[in-house]
Formats: sequence, C-alpha cells, structure tokens
Amino acid sequence: MPAMTPKQIFRVFFLLLAAGLSISSRAADTLVQGSVTDSAGKPIRGAIIKATLGDKTVARFTQADGKYQISLPSGPYSISAEAYGFAAKTQLKDIAQAGTLDFSLSPTWNVFMLSGSELESLVPHDKEGTAIRASCVSCHTFNTIMVRKGYNADQWAEFIPNMNKRTLNPQYSPELLVGLSKSLEKYFGPSSPYFGEDADPPKPEQVKHVEMSDAALNATIIEYKLPTSRAMPHSITIDAKGTAWFSEYDRPSNRLGMFDPATEKIEEFPMPVVESMPHTGAIGKDGRFWVALAGRNIEEKLAVLDPATKKIKTYSWPEKKSIAGHTLRLDPSGSTVWFSGGDNDHLWSFDIETEKFQAHKFPVPVTIPNDSIAADEVAVGGHASPVQAGSYDVAVDSKGKVWATQLSLGTLICLDPVTGETKAFKPENTPSMRGIMVDSDDNVWFGNFHGHKIGRFDQKTQTFKQWQPPTPNATPYGFAQDARTGEIWFADMSGNNITRFEPRSEKFVEYPIPTRNSNSRFIGVDAQSRVWFTEYWNGKIGVLIPGQNVATTSSR
Repeated sequence: MPAMTPKQIFRVFFLLLAAGLSISSRAADTLVQGSVTDSAGKPIRGAIIKATLGDKTVARFTQADGKYQISLPSGPYSISAEAYGFAAKTQLKDIAQAGTLDFSLSPTWNVFMLSGSELESLVPHDKEGTAIRASCVSCHTFNTIMVRKGYNADQWAEFIPNMNKRTLNPQYSPELLVGLSKSLEKYFGPSSPYFGEDADPPKPEQVKHVEMSDAALNATIIEYKLPTSRAMPHSITIDAKGTAWFSEYDRPSNRLGMFDPATEKIEEFPMPVVESMPHTGAIGKDGRFWVALAGRNIEEKLAVLDPATKKIKTYSWPEKKSIAGHTLRLDPSGSTVWFSGGDNDHLWSFDIETEKFQAHKFPVPVTIPNDSIAADEVAVGGHASPVQAGSYDVAVDSKGKVWATQLSLGTLICLDPVTGETKAFKPENTPSMRGIMVDSDDNVWFGNFHGHKIGRFDQKTQTFKQWQPPTPNATPYGFAQDARTGEIWFADMSGNNITRFEPRSEKFVEYPIPTRNSNSRFIGVDAQSRVWFTEYWNGKIGVLIPGQNVATTSSR
C-alpha cells in the first residue's frame, strides 16, 4: 500500500476529529455510518443521530445526502434517529467493528415535537399572550406549559402557586394570578384554538421552524446525565485546566459538581447548608470555584469550593438573611466578588481578603418602563408600584466597573465602585434583560430575552446595537466568549439551541441541543473552543464540539 501524502493524512485526521465522540481520543473507537431516509427513500438532512450507553449520549447530524458518521468505543448502544416532521426510530447495536446502520423514518406531526420558540409562534401577541410570555417564559419554555394543556382557569390558579417545590416558586399577587390563569385558559385551556381538547392541530406551515445550517451539521454534541436523580444543573464554568464546574440549583440536590474531561467522570459535592441552592459561579485566579447562594431565609450568601481539598466554605451575612443572591463575577484583580440578586436596589460585593460584604445602591426608576415585561404583568393584573427592579446577572469590565441587568425592566445599570457613581441605560425595544458579559474590548453584551435578540453596548461610543438570531422567538440567556476566536456564544432557552455569533461578520450559527426542552442557561467555553452547557430541565451537562471554523458562515 503506497504511503499517504501529507494532504491525505490531514484529511483522515480531520474526518476522525469531526466524527470523534469522546472528549479524549481513543484509538479503539469504531466508526459507525449510515443514512437516514424518509419512507420514499429520500435523504433527510439534519436528522439527529444519538448513541446512548449508560449516562452518556453522543450526537451527530446527517448531511445533505442523509448520511452520517459517528465514532464510538465498543459497547451495546441504543442508537436513535429523529428529525423535524418525522417519528423517531431507535435500534440497538453492539459496537464491535465498523459497520452500517440505516434508518427509514415515517412522517408524523404533533405539537409535542415542537420547541418552545416554535410553540410560541402559535400564540398571538395580544394582552393574554403577552402575559403568558412575560410571566411563564421567564423561568421555562412553552413546552412546560404544554404538559398541563387543557387546564381551565381555576385549575391553573390552583396549580401555579405550588408548581415547583424543587426550586423557588415565583410570587404572584392575587390579581396577577387571576389574570394569568385566565390567559393560560384562553391559549392552553380546554377550548384553546390549537391546544384544546377538540382543536385541530396547527398546520406545519403555521409554525416558524428554522432549518439547520450546513455549518451546524459538522458538530458533535456529547451529553452526560448527572449521578443525582432529578438534579437541576443551572450554570457551568470552565477553569484554566479545562475542568467544568457547575451548580445544582434545586432544594433536594443542593450540590456543586465537577466534570473532568480527561476521565469523563463527574464528582458532586453536597453543600454544607441545607437548601442553600447554589446558583451561578466563577473561577478565581487561584482556581477556587465561587458560587452565589439563592436559598431563602439563610444567612449564607456565598460559597467557595477549593479543588485541592474538595472542601466547601460558606460566608454568612446575618443582616441580609431574608434576601437571596443570584449570579457572581470576580473583578480583574481577583480580590472582590460581585454578585446580583438580593436587594431591589443594591448590588453586593465581597472582599476576599477581609471577608466582608458590602451593599452598593443602584438607581430604580420611579415608574415602570412601558416596553417592559413588568408593564405587561401590570396590564394583566399586577401592581404598578413600588417598582420591582432587582438585578439578574452581573459582569465586571477591565477597569473594574460593574455592570448588571434588570430582568423585568429591560435595563442595563453600571456602578463605578471607586466613585460610587451609577448609571442606568434603557435601550429601545428591550422588554427584559437576562445574561450579561463584557468582552475583551470592554463591550457589554446582553440577552434581550423577551425581545428575542442579543445586544451590545459600546462603551466607547455609548451606543447600543441589537441582532435577531435566525430562530424568531429565541430567548438568549447566558453568554461566553471564545478567547481564541473572539466569537460570542449564548444559550437560547426557548429555541433549545447553543448559538454562535461572529461580531465581525454579524453572522449566527445555531446548534440544536439533541435533547428536547433542555432549558440551557449559563454556559462556558474552554481553551479548545468547546462550548459547555447545562440542561436544567433534563439533569444533564453537555459539550458542543463545533467542528470546522465557520465563523463567516450565515446560517441558522
């Protein structure tokens, strides 16, 4: 056999890399390939091929010709194929040697196969539809509402106050509860136009579905089920060694977690405080994992896990016992932890050396902005005053200025810790703001969550610019920047995507998460440009390996 040319060697290497299924390469992996077609034999592009063994699932996508390749270690796998508009099919295969596995899928159509953003495209933007978006899609997607479709207003009113005993139930005034329950009955009740007992299902052409781009077809996505049953992993971050750290934000789990990519092993660490509900964290310069605590009526507001000792230390603030923390970031020096949540009109800081907390007041508007989800809730029965501002996510720029989002008001606030000066910015057509990130040029990025856009505030020009992802009802959540490429990544909760945005070309690439209704939230990017995410609703963490660099490709 003649020796391969350098070009041939590179091609073989690239194919193996693109089809690779494990974080660390394995020489003994077996290549499984095949095709996915419809009942008429026509190839199906963009079908998801999922290979599951134990708590690990590896996913790839079919190309335009319906073909796929997936590389797997030996073992008995459940391998499935699913595609939009088709019934999924599963085959069992013991991987011992290279082989072919084909799928023929039959057309099917039902509303339960739709993403949250696709379901949302069926609900009008009237007072009731807007109320559902403002109140319900703040915590979950339309998929979760569908679980109880057919409820009348009384059933919704009874269910809502007790709907989630694992985390923090939202607090609704009696007036808002009545208005929201009537709204849910209108569009998800027994007589609703699409989801009622006798309603005709929507036609496919009525749903705003976006096809995958060619760029996304090159990706590999690996998912890992957490050891703790029904855990709700909220946020994930990556340290300098490539280790993934995450929080389990639910009362029963109440843990921090660590995933080692080299061994593909998960280790969990129970919190020393009952129902402390660790939320979102960050890695300090010394490698310790700092996490804000969102448990109600506890003195502990902050925790830190030392990777060397595997011990967790918590810090108490008795004066703030009744108020919960939320997300946190460290300043550029690594000496101060800044975190959001808590007071209606204060950000918090924690001096690592002195171990002292401090509250920093920020502005709260006198009246609720008209173009905000807070105003939408008022319209359906909420209270207009006092204004509930709060802070959702927080970031720190290179000069030490602290930035935070006000979720229900759609406002960006800035605090200068040196002077104490604060500023508030309200961009147009921004009903809410979720995640926030400061990039390497000190631009402030944010998720216009209910406005379905991502936004950027340029500190140099003091101007805003926003972009609409390909998914019409995308809900941008947490952000991360790839330090190697400068690309911006974010989780799209309702679209069930991990999305890449290239600032120079202003192009998006959307990567669908293989498991439906994952509710991914705060994400991280490692030094190899792999994107790590949580699946809050599914008890999983995952990693996206994009494949070839397609930063200039315009796509879904």
